[in-house]
Amino acid sequence: PTEQDIKDAKLKRDEKRDREQRQYETDMAKIRAVKKPTFGEGQTVESARLLPYDFQGDLDDYLIEDE
Repeated sequence: PTEQDIKDAKLKRDEKRDREQRQYETDMAKIRAVKKPTFGEGQTVESARLLPYDFQGDLDDYLIEDE
């Protein structure tokens, strides 16, 4: 391989890395971390019991689509 071929390959590799990094960052931005509420002030026993059911189906909004 010539020196130009090596330069082209490195450039292509770096562009691919940058593209993958940007894609990763946008995908991570789509997935918002949900802070799990703790049993605290103003929370009744009933609302604490219903809490686990509030999050069902929330992840359906965050399907990561393949290009």
